Amino acid sequence: MNYSWFFRNCIQKPVVFVLTLLLLTCCTDTIGLSVPDNSIHFSNEIGIPSSRTNMNGSNASFTANDQIGVFETLTNRDNVLYTYDTPNWTTTTPMYWRNNISLHKFYAYYPYNSSSTGQAVAVPALSGQTISSSPDARYDLLTASLNTTHTASVNFNFNHALTLLKFNVSFATSLLSTLASSKITITGGNSTTSTYPSGLFNTTASLSNLSYNLINQQLVIANNTSSTFQQSFTATLPTLVSGATTIYVLVLPGTYTNPAPYVKFSVKLISLIELSTSSPSLNTTTFQPNTVYEYNVQVIPKLLSRANSPADSIEVFITPVKEFSGTHTIQ
Repeated sequence: MNYSWFFRNCIQKPVVFVLTLLLLTCCTDTIGLSVPDNSIHFSNEIGIPSSRTNMNGSNASFTANDQIGVFETLTNRDNVLYTYDTPNWTTTTPMYWRNNISLHKFYAYYPYNSSSTGQAVAVPALSGQTISSSPDARYDLLTASLNTTHTASVNFNFNHALTLLKFNVSFATSLLSTLASSKITITGGNSTTSTYPSGLFNTTASLSNLSYNLINQQLVIANNTSSTFQQSFTATLPTLVSGATTIYVLVLPGTYTNPAPYVKFSVKLISLIELSTSSPSLNTTTFQPNTVYEYNVQVIPKLLSRANSPADSIEVFITPVKEFSGTHTIQ
């Protein structure tokens, strides 16, 4: 008897058939299982390269590689990093829904800082911002919170935790034609309400000095040293054009009375003469968060009969235009 023939035709083939049938049955069972994705996803509608938001006037939107931090209290997730990989928000440490009915509480903020913890987030050091025709988005602190049960996508609605000052600056033609450069100085603070003075601008992003509480939605001064704040901030203006040039400055919200907020300009003419303006008030001592304060500014030559010296031959008129909340938005 040819056992090899018998094995190939009478034993091997049925065995192969049975194994194949078992494998097919196994695969069919596996495909039929419904395994839900219980990870938490964030909407791609939350909303300059190099991890910053894009600013269009005072409106902001997220762009590729922006980073936010997310806190979730039910499962105790702390400062989870999410990166905007257009059109999705991605992370290497995903969050998960506990079930379909439990209420989750989320807090989020921008820009991401690895030192943020326990719903206390770092405030960008505003003394480092660049003054230009749009807010410096690297320093624009955005925050959001949301309570929700299991949902297909968590959609945050961010607010601006800081205050935005908008200046529409017009220089007299006679000055503009001889202008070499110009600067703006914004001043405001409190010199008598704490051990060390506070001011419109923080100089450090350290949590040990200043933080923003996502739960209470307010700034917290933890350790105000002599270098935590500065009351005056001076910056070179962008190239001025005929008509009004709009510039933006981010400041810390709060009440400032000593000194009360004011603005001052200095100009250098082609002749190298340095001139300074008067220092008009910004017409308020309290700046609210998530609010834009807009001013029209006119810088003109002062009449010679009213000038005490060449350095006092420029004056500035400032008119508050409007104060508005909710339009400094995230798209």
